[in-house]
Amino acid sequence: MHLQKMDDVDAILVQALDRWGRSVQDLVLTMAELETLGVAFVVPGHIDMTTPMGRMLAHFLTAVAEFEQELIRERVQSGLANTKARGKSLGRPRAAPSRVQKTLMLLDQGQTYQEAIKQTGLSVSTLIRADERRKMFSRKS
Repeated sequence: MHLQKMDDVDAILVQALDRWGRSVQDLVLTMAELETLGVAFVVPGHIDMTTPMGRMLAHFLTAVAEFEQELIRERVQSGLANTKARGKSLGRPRAAPSRVQKTLMLLDQGQTYQEAIKQTGLSVSTLIRADERRKMFSRKS
């Protein structure tokens, strides 16, 4: 809303209504603020936000989109819970400790991170974490 407060904006063009707000409340508050600032809210070929019917339709479509998002979230949570209940582990598998140790040894021999991971296939982030953990434990000793 910063541009409008500087009197630079007359209208906001939105390709799709679901791209503007995440919830009905968000859309309603934004539309109210735009209306008080005298800014037209345009969704081409779909909704005329200057009419009561257009505003009602926008609220309805946003509510349906919000409902759909909640259903998706619910299904994902249910699927994760079901997977955990079956005893399956979620997330990326842990790197084999022998591979991590071999890669750390290559670092000790003077190789760079890139050279070491190229030989062992370990990810950069895993190697960095292992190296930091090793340095932290060596400082404590």
